[in-house]
Amino acid sequence: MNKLNFSLFFLVLSHFTFCQTYTFTVGGNFTSGNLLSYGINLRANLNSNTEKINQIVFTPSFDYGKISNSTGQFELRRKEILTILNYERTKNRFKFYIYNELEKSFLRKIKIRGAFGTGISYKIIDSESTNFDVSQLVLPEIFQSSITNKRDNYAFRLSTRIRFSKKYPKYKYSSQILFQPAVYTEMNDGSRVSPINNTTIRVNNSYEFVLSKNLSIGFMGDLIVQSYTSYINPTVKPYDTNLNLFIKGNF
Repeated sequence: MNKLNFSLFFLVLSHFTFCQTYTFTVGGNFTSGNLLSYGINLRANLNSNTEKINQIVFTPSFDYGKISNSTGQFELRRKEILTILNYERTKNRFKFYIYNELEKSFLRKIKIRGAFGTGISYKIIDSESTNFDVSQLVLPEIFQSSITNKRDNYAFRLSTRIRFSKKYPKYKYSSQILFQPAVYTEMNDGSRVSPINNTTIRVNNSYEFVLSKNLSIGFMGDLIVQSYTSYINPTVKPYDTNLNLFIKGNF
């Protein structure tokens, strides 16, 4: 699976050598005093077609952090990888998606989670300054836990996404809510899991302040809820929050 992930990454990266628009976001945090910790997050958005009729959009993100223990040694606190690859075709206010998602998480004990599916979105508001759209996808999914193989599963997930963004001359606000209940889940031992015990919720809000045509700074807040990881291991909390300052380049 890891070889497949690297092959897919380099295949996509070679394609986007000729992409027309791309953005990179770098953020981080540091604390000192009674507790030492540091973290960094990297995000990118690579778009192969600025005409927005047929697009291939690749969105990788990486979050990493360490924290000091009682002896002063740094321990791994966060190592989160999420990559999203979309093919998108736009027709008026509708957009058709072919969607692929790969995730690896130290926090939530996910060895690998992969989803591949399709769906549509509809733009409720589409203007120069405001965007508001809702999408619905169906996603077959495989899940491998880093805890025990007996807890691996195959699932069929529905994915509802609500996105809103508003641009002003000097700043931009954007918000995204993702609700993904698994309507069917079967673990390796043959047992079934109810949707309430395998639901993913992601909420992202960001405020971005424009410094120049290609450069901006801001802060971003993420909330992630994954009930399945807590269901198979009660020591894993079902939610994580993260707040970061960032600098963003648009090219």
